[in-house]
Amino acid sequence: MSKTVLVQARISPEVKADVEKLFEAWGFDISTAFRMFLNKVSRDRAMPFVFAEEQRPTEEELHDMRVLGIKKYADLLKAYREIDAARADYEAGRGASFGNVAEMFKDTFGEPYVDSLSHGDVQRATEGSEK
Repeated sequence: MSKTVLVQARISPEVKADVEKLFEAWGFDISTAFRMFLNKVSRDRAMPFVFAEEQRPTEEELHDMRVLGIKKYADLLKAYREIDAARADYEAGRGASFGNVAEMFKDTFGEPYVDSLSHGDVQRATEGSEK
């Protein structure tokens, strides 16, 4: 049997109680879950979740956001609130309905939709319109 060492962590009583219930339902205890976490980090040489810093938009995404007016939400609840508000606007007759993406794109951006897959290359529909 291999040697082991003791590792301790301080967490709030509320978090401990919450995760104990979850882990018990899954058939293991906190120590087992912690060992699983550390073994995965050791094996994969990476954290098994994404850090918020890594979710920053790329330069290409920033370009698209500026050109197309796309928002990227850090706060999921804010995004849901805006979706709910948009749904309420639509249900009150303050929205628009389109038969397909091409119609929506033309109405929104004033230019035809370019399907880059059918052109055999990757091309932004807005390229060439920025002058």
